[in-house]
Amino acid sequence: MVVEVGEESQLPEKAKKEQPKAASPAPKKRGRPPAPKAAETPPKRPRLEDWGTLWTRLESKGWRLEVVGQRQDRYYLPPGVERGPGKKNRVDYFDSKKQVLQQLGGQ
Repeated sequence: MVVEVGEESQLPEKAKKEQPKAASPAPKKRGRPPAPKAAETPPKRPRLEDWGTLWTRLESKGWRLEVVGQRQDRYYLPPGVERGPGKKNRVDYFDSKKQVLQQLGGQ
């Protein structure tokens, strides 16, 4: 069967079904934005694996470690900070390495 342009509606039903459909546009992806390029990489933050080296440096700048009570609670105190009235844990001093790293990364 020969079909001329403009006579598409005269095709038999089987031929109409075999016609390729136009590709629908791909849906837009949502979620995370693309990763930053190498030149846009944020500055390196201290990591827990580097703790020994970092703590040695912090001690040389005046940081102290207090171990308190039967449970041996550890408190990391920045220079000039004493635990006691008017000072808050996790604000003025810290009870974990992770909190110290977060504080240093935010400065």
